[in-house]
Amino acid sequence: MALHVAHKRRLAIGLVATVTVAVALSCNVMPAHATTLEDLQQVQESSQAYDEANGRVTDLQQQISDNQARIDALEAQLPEQREKASDSIRTLYKMHRARRDSSS
Repeated sequence: MALHVAHKRRLAIGLVATVTVAVALSCNVMPAHATTLEDLQQVQESSQAYDEANGRVTDLQQQISDNQARIDALEAQLPEQREKASDSIRTLYKMHRARRDSSS
C-alpha cells in the first residue's frame, strides 16, 4: 500500500513539473524580430529549444498516461490477489493446526 502511495506521489510531482514547464513555456512566447544575423541565429536556437521542450512535455504527458494506465491495471488485480493470499494463509493455518493436532 505504501508503494502505491509513493507511486501516486511521484506521478503527481511529475504532473506538476510538466504543467509548470508547459505554462512557463507558453507564457514566454513572443514574436521575434531579428535585426542582425546574430539575432536571427539566437531566435532560431530559442525556437529549436522551445520545440524540444514542447516535445519533452508531450513525452512526459504520455509517460504519465502510460504509468496511470499501469497503476489502474495493477489496482484492478488487487482484490483477486488479496483473496488468493487470504485463501493461502487460511489453508496454511489449517495444515499447521492439523499437523499440531495429530502430533498431540
